[in-house]
Amino acid sequence: MTLDPMPLPDKAFKKITRELELSAQQTKVVSYVLRGLTDKEIAERMSLKLPTIRSHLGRIFERGKVDNRLKLVLKIFAMSHNIAT
Repeated sequence: MTLDPMPLPDKAFKKITRELELSAQQTKVVSYVLRGLTDKEIAERMSLKLPTIRSHLGRIFERGKVDNRLKLVLKIFAMSHNIAT
């Protein structure tokens, strides 16, 4: 399966991941979430176990002050367009 291109400009994505203080692994997870991959697909691509991906997502949600993937994507979209949330 080929990945869709990143839905955000690289510069905006890097700025957002810095603001959320994400680790390299968490940043990679977010990039896959933005492309619409499931937890299982992310785990396979990153050669990690599903609980590890879910743990990363939990920490990402905490840092983003959201409680699910949709809210995370919406927050990142808002941040990339300087829209207050």
